[in-house]
Amino acid sequence: MLQNNPVLKSKIDQLWDKFWSGGIVNPLTAIEQITYLLFMKRLDDLDLKQQADADFTGDAFTSRFAGVWVPPEHREKSKKDIPSIEGSFTPKAKKIWEAIAGDIQIKILNNVWCVHCRKGSSMGNLSGKIESGMLVLRGTCTKCGGDVARIVENE
Repeated sequence: MLQNNPVLKSKIDQLWDKFWSGGIVNPLTAIEQITYLLFMKRLDDLDLKQQADADFTGDAFTSRFAGVWVPPEHREKSKKDIPSIEGSFTPKAKKIWEAIAGDIQIKILNNVWCVHCRKGSSMGNLSGKIESGMLVLRGTCTKCGGDVARIVENE
């Protein structure tokens, strides 16, 4: 196939050169990456064709690629992803907790050490109070149900 199509062979050779200069020296890894690129190109082509068909027929169409992609670490978590704290926080602790950005709250709750599991876990059944001027969160491990705690220091 490549013998009869010098343009395609040239493009593949250029990809190989880019992979090689980028540090991908394993041919299987390079083939995997080329396959992924071909898949994404085909997906994009099909999406563009469906858009053109919808424009021609007057039908509504929403592209798979509509919108703006935001990396997970930069996404703002909604407050619905955070456990409710009604009645389980002292008033001052609640004020401090609610002043923390939602994505940071989720990181705090998903990064606790459980002595029972002997590994990192998430915290459920959340309560909070102020001790020695710091916010102390107490709850249960979402994996085993054991007691866990987390201290949030003041800035």
